[in-house]
Amino acid sequence: MGHSATERRTPPKIHGETANGTQITLPDASAGKITLLLLGFSKQGGEQAGSWERHASEQFAHDSRFTAYTVAMLEDMPSMFRGIVRSSIRNGTPPAKREHAVTTATDEAAWKQFADVSDAKLPYLILLDAKGVVRWSAHGLWGEQLHQELTAAVQSLEAEEQASQKH
Repeated sequence: MGHSATERRTPPKIHGETANGTQITLPDASAGKITLLLLGFSKQGGEQAGSWERHASEQFAHDSRFTAYTVAMLEDMPSMFRGIVRSSIRNGTPPAKREHAVTTATDEAAWKQFADVSDAKLPYLILLDAKGVVRWSAHGLWGEQLHQELTAAVQSLEAEEQASQKH
């Protein structure tokens, strides 16, 4: 389980499609919000990213400064199966959350390098500040310790945002 508190790198763009069928570019679509990207590079990684999304949704549901996107990286999958996976994601995602369930079949190698992917069966978490800069990242199954680290990172970003608005 790797993580970093203050990376301050700008991630590659994600050009994808939401489960509603809308084209989306991240992090552009979430500009102005603290954004958690939950990346899945395999079926197992995607399922575990979904577990993280459920916990984050519960915790930050009423926080208008926070948003999260689950992103299924499909480029390494044979193209003949991508439609099936997209349909499965759409059908398995509640309508209210489909806008935040994204699939993409581009730039997977760049993302694997950026996220330092060592085990595609794990979800990769990237926390961006309101300007789209990485401020925390980790990979691993949902667990209390990693969840507490994520919570602390979000709270720290929110405090920074509040302090900068006062000046």
